[in-house]
This record gives sequence, structure tokens and C-alpha cells, in this order.
Amino acid sequence: IESENPVVISTETKALQNQIIEKDIPIAKKILALDFSAEIALGSSNYICKRKLGNVISNGNFGIEMTDHLKNFYEWENNTESGIKTEYSGFASNEIWSKITRESDNCLGKKCPNFSSSYYFLEKEKWRKANLLVVNHHLLASHVAGEFKILPDFSYLVIDDAQNFPEILSKSFGGRLTFTDIQKNLDFIGGQGKKGGILSKFTSEKSKDLLKEEVKGTGKLLASYFNKLYSEIPISFSSQRVKTKLKIDEGELEEALGEIVGELDKELSRIEKNSEDTEAKERTLEIEMVSERLLASKEILKKFREKKDPSLVAWLEPPSSFSDEKFPTLCVEPLESAKIFEEKILDKMESIIFTSATLKNGKNDFSYFKKKLGKLPVREKVLDSPFDFAK
Repeated sequence: IESENPVVISTETKALQNQIIEKDIPIAKKILALDFSAEIALGSSNYICKRKLGNVISNGNFGIEMTDHLKNFYEWENNTESGIKTEYSGFASNEIWSKITRESDNCLGKKCPNFSSSYYFLEKEKWRKANLLVVNHHLLASHVAGEFKILPDFSYLVIDDAQNFPEILSKSFGGRLTFTDIQKNLDFIGGQGKKGGILSKFTSEKSKDLLKEEVKGTGKLLASYFNKLYSEIPISFSSQRVKTKLKIDEGELEEALGEIVGELDKELSRIEKNSEDTEAKERTLEIEMVSERLLASKEILKKFREKKDPSLVAWLEPPSSFSDEKFPTLCVEPLESAKIFEEKILDKMESIIFTSATLKNGKNDFSYFKKKLGKLPVREKVLDSPFDFAK
């Protein structure tokens, strides 16, 4: 408070974030006889996007399962101050949440007509003014992987429940890719069934016809690629590391995705970039969004195929019995988090405190946890539990 330097506290789950805010911080305020501001920060997908919600309402695209629940939902949305989806106690399907919550790559930012009343950006203003900002490990890791652009500037960090943070940090610098991820983007471009994709709004008929064929051809390559995965790697009920270069593809699927992005870029150049027309802004955003997602998919496919980087580990995860996914998930991730931690976080912080009830691998031994973070100049302290286990 005296130095006006905010402190970020990161913990593993949203439940623990709430515990810190609702239970622990009020106790600290009472003990210190001092008032200070503390805010919870959640990932952007937890907040309703008013622009996306408006589009769903105007298009009537809320899904039949929501029909009987719309009155309650609209009543809540009109009264909520935060727009955080977990605060809604009524029914809302996963499908409707995916249509109306914010996506970082599907946001108009300051160009959006709803910017001044945006739930997410109003929350970010609260984060900026807070003395203590309580985040979860996934958001902190995303902040680091995203070049420190999500959270306000800070240089004092407390990582609570720290035992799993190194793995979560590694995952944020890795990638996961499913058949459905790519297929959804292809459907978004070319349309599915009676629904027209962004292709239907293209200004050039020649480009439209060309891209339509490219999307169709890429769909066939995609199905072939994932089917061949099963022929080259034996089906297993557990994750399988892939150490050798796969023979199923020499980069054809990556090349096809790149060609689609090239055509999308040409259409982007035909749209007036600085147009104040809302429809033009929406179209620009849609094209930029799907282009970035296809490029990200292309990069994961390339890393998975080439296996040139010895610091990366690649593996396949079988489809979950709880999902409709038929094919395994491609995973690529840094083998160790120590280098990431040292290069991306350590130099930016004045102070870091790791705390948890499960950091030791012996009576007073932190070596296992420290190994995950490299050779850190640390001071260690073990505190006895204040809980009376006998009673």
C-alpha cells in the first residue's frame, strides 16, 4: 500500500480464489486493522460478451434447449454487475455459453460499441486499481505465455498451492489439437448444412469458388490424417509418447491450412480496415480469428511431425469417453518448465513466494519442487500446521 505496488496471489482453482477473497483476506484486514482492495481475476471466457449475446438474440440462435430458460437468463443478465457466468444459478447449456462468452481472439476491444459497458473490461479496470489481485495458475500462465498482456503490471508474486504450477506453466507454452478443432474452423469458413459460413459474405466470386474447393480438399486431408494416426500408432487406452517422425504426412495438411489462410488474407485486404461499419468490423474480426486459429493448428502439426526440438515432448491422448471426439488429441509441450520460468518470469519479479502444504518430498526437503524451477536463489522455511489434528 505504501509503495503502491500491487501484489498478485495465484492459487490453483477458482474455489481457492474465492476462499482467499471471502475468508482469508477479511481475517488479514482485521489483524492489520488496515483496509485495502482485493479483486478476483478470471480468464476472459468466464465473462459474457454483450456483442456476442446481442448477435445470438438478433439471430434467434440460442438453441431449443434454452427456450424455457430464457426469461430467467435475461432477467439475470439485466441485473448482474460482473457478468460472470458462474454467478448465474439457472440452467444454461454449454452450447449457449460458448456462443455468448468472451473469446480473446474474437473481441473488437475499443472498437466495440459495447466497450464502455463491457463486463470484462470493467473488471480489468478494477484489477488495475487493486492492492491485491487473486488469480488462478492457468490465468497466470496464460498471462506469461501471452507476453504479459492480460493482467496489470506487477512485480510481487505469491504462488499458493504451488506444487502444480510448473506443469501448468509448461502446458501454456505447449499445444493441443483435435480433429474437431480444425473441422470447426473449416465449417466456420465454408458453412455446414444450411448454415452459410463466412465464405458466403466474400466480395470476390473467384476467391469464393477457390476457397470453397480448398476447404473441401482440406477436409478430406484432415479425415485421412487422423484415420492414419490409428494405423501407425496402436490404439491404446492411455496416453502414448511419440518419439519418432510419423510417416502419415509430409506436411500436406499444414500446407493446405496455409493456403486457406492465404486466401483469407486476400479477402481481408479487400475489406476497408478502418471502416466504422459494424458489419465490416465483424467480418474483419471473423477472418482474423479463424486465420489465427488455423495458423496455430498448422504450427502444432508441424512440431508434432518434425520433432526437431529436443526440449519438446509429443504424445497422443485417447479420446475421452465424455466427449464426442472420435480421434486422439495431438499434444506438444516443453519437457521442462525451469527454462521457461527462468527466462519469462524470474527477471520480471522483485519477489516470489511459493507456498503450499505439499511442497516437501521429505521432512525438510524441497529439492523435488526446486528442480522443476531450475537453480533458484531461494530461502526456505517449514512451518508447523496450526491445526489440532488430535481433536
